[in-house]
Amino acid sequence: MQQKTLDIIGRKHTAIQTVDAFNLARKTGFSNINMDLIIGLPGEKEEDFGGGCADASAADPEVY
Repeated sequence: MQQKTLDIIGRKHTAIQTVDAFNLARKTGFSNINMDLIIGLPGEKEEDFGGGCADASAADPEVY
């Protein structure tokens, strides 16, 4: 969920596109959406991961 981390690991999508895709899936009727978070990515700090957790939680995905 951190743009700088996505850039470092070579992801072509943006953090905003992640949120937009989640919201689009929810809007189109998907009722079972989860998100995977990866900890310890290159260049990521503890507060970056914490911020990503907060962002993902704010989207209100299903938790299993």
